Amino acid sequence: NYQILGRIVEVVSGESFGAYVARHVFEPLGMLHSFVDQASALAAGLAQGHQMMFGFAVAHPLPPEPGRLPTAALIASANDLGRYMRMQLRGGELDGTRVVSESSVTTMHRPLVKLADFGYAMGWRVSEISGSHAVHHGGILPNYRGKMVLLPERGIGVAVLTNVSAAIGSPSSHRIADGVAAIALGQPPAPSPAWPLRWILFGMAIGMLMITALQLRGIVKAVRAPRSLAVAARELVFALTILLGLPWWGGIGWLGIYRQAPDLAVWSIVAAALGLSTALLRIRGHRAPGQATPGIS
Repeated sequence: NYQILGRIVEVVSGESFGAYVARHVFEPLGMLHSFVDQASALAAGLAQGHQMMFGFAVAHPLPPEPGRLPTAALIASANDLGRYMRMQLRGGELDGTRVVSESSVTTMHRPLVKLADFGYAMGWRVSEISGSHAVHHGGILPNYRGKMVLLPERGIGVAVLTNVSAAIGSPSSHRIADGVAAIALGQPPAPSPAWPLRWILFGMAIGMLMITALQLRGIVKAVRAPRSLAVAARELVFALTILLGLPWWGGIGWLGIYRQAPDLAVWSIVAAALGLSTALLRIRGHRAPGQATPGIS
């Protein structure tokens, strides 16, 4: 939907979406460290992004996505997001410059769809933080995360950006932003998770290693005594569950899984390949009841 809206902006204005945002949003708001292309952001000191892989933060560059600007891939500093939020809190105006009408800001913040724990407005989520009205939204990329929180009744805005991301666990940027907002409201922040994400990822890595070790042991046994259709069926089900079930459960294809969690994607492919190999070895060595064993001379 936002891609379609972005295309409408291009058709009506006669310029690219990125050029329109730079001229009509970034420039009038004085957002001097905000960019619509990665090359300019890198030249200005874009922070290196990281992905959590097997519990370690590994440097991973931001993949360029110029065709997704209406949906994602705009780059801004936390200070610039502060100026953007001030405009939102002041009804579309900042330092005497009006970017949008006050009625447009009101419309953008009005929820139209009610979901589980928030209302969805025009790009914003609307709910309560510590009992106060909050307008907020977060972003998640494979190597960056961030969130903005507006407290319109208090005139307060919070922006938190992080240059590390993981496919599982609650984003630290989101928890920090909500926690700072709660403190600004005079309330304690929500407690931190009982288990640090790094420990959880280490535990998963150990589990993956143990499964791989058991699979390698199974292949050795299959080579030495390949005689079980039951084991072959079990390994085949395991491999198909990974290959078909993981994309279905995650709601994204294998390319998306690799982008979000390359460690999980690589291990899953290796585990599925080992499972299929074991199944083939077991099927190859199966003998029907009553079939004689070849003699050895």
